[in-house]
Amino acid sequence: MKKRLALALTISMIVILITASLAVAAPAAKRDVCHFDKDAGIYFLISISENAFQAHVDHGDGGIGDPIPTMPGYIFGDDCQEVAYQTAYFYKVPSGSSDVVSDELAGGKVNIITPTDNVALIIQGNVVGLTASTTYDAWVRQLFGYTGPSIFSVPGMGYYKLVSFTTDEFGNASFHINLLSNDLPGGTYNIQVAINQNSTGSPSYIGTTIIATQKYTTVIVN
Repeated sequence: MKKRLALALTISMIVILITASLAVAAPAAKRDVCHFDKDAGIYFLISISENAFQAHVDHGDGGIGDPIPTMPGYIFGDDCQEVAYQTAYFYKVPSGSSDVVSDELAGGKVNIITPTDNVALIIQGNVVGLTASTTYDAWVRQLFGYTGPSIFSVPGMGYYKLVSFTTDEFGNASFHINLLSNDLPGGTYNIQVAINQNSTGSPSYIGTTIIATQKYTTVIVN
């Protein structure tokens, strides 16, 4: 009996030690952050624990792609460089056509960024208060000359369905579009971003426009 009790206690101690060692061996995930150096007056890239990210943000730091707290109209680039952007807000489209957009704000917006090098245009969008758990398509209009990938397109009209997304339980979602320089020639574009509900799941389905930015936002691609 004593031998069995001693064996049981030994096994229990081994299990406790293994569990403790596994807990110690699982470090928190890392995340890049643009940290502000007050003495130098600049931001620089550092890698921190995911658990510490919010504390850094509360003290004026930010993540890649986030707005720069000290510079309205700019976001952090990949190396914390300053990247200018434009904001276009979503409006309700009771007509169902992006040709006729109301003047009633719908919630949500897109940030339009024109970086350099191999990326010609970035569109970062978020939608608020749409139908929950529903699939929508993001279309960009007046994108004449674009030759890159798309889910569906009407090139003659400059219409491109570039990404699909599904809203969460509150009807909110975000999406991200990257257009490469090889696919979009430099020049001036007057674009509109439209969000259509996709009730079929078919790539070629156009659907009804629910919200859209106003016609048009002028973007200069280098």
